[in-house]
Amino acid sequence: MADADYAEWGWWIDEGIADGDPANDKVGAWYLVMQTTGSEIDAAAVTAATGTASYTGQAVGKAAYYNSQSDSNIGGAFTANATLTADFDDGNGMLSGSITGFDIGGMNPNWSVELMKHAIGDTGIAVDTATAMTKWTIGGTADAAGGNWSAAFYQVPDGEHQPSGVAGGFEATYESDGRMVGAFGAER
Repeated sequence: MADADYAEWGWWIDEGIADGDPANDKVGAWYLVMQTTGSEIDAAAVTAATGTASYTGQAVGKAAYYNSQSDSNIGGAFTANATLTADFDDGNGMLSGSITGFDIGGMNPNWSVELMKHAIGDTGIAVDTATAMTKWTIGGTADAAGGNWSAAFYQVPDGEHQPSGVAGGFEATYESDGRMVGAFGAER
């Protein structure tokens, strides 16, 4: 029998097939969390949670960065590590995290993306894209907050309050030279 509690995430690209012009390519990320009832997680399970929880997992996506100092481009599909921390006791609860360990075609570009601290909503959605910010760091130099992220928890085990996992999506920019989109899934 298929597991009814799960998360899915990934990225997509529309390569401008209609006109063949790469400048018209579109890229994005998506994520979905489900629980036994076949709908998003029960909000009451998240708002009843206490304490702190750490989540680790993977991230995938697409990035492009032009390094004007070396006149070089770095980009393509990436894999990375996702680490998030939920503090269910901080006000209504807070979630933050980072995407690190980027691999683009076997190369480590020395990037990280901060998923800046944001309130956990009372709907079970961890953060919403409109107000949760990201900050991209390259070689130890952080850009200003210039992207957004969202996430949702999934699967609260019987007898527990802290969700077993979290999945989400993010966008980040670096000055006018870099853009990335990605998605992640992480478990406690």
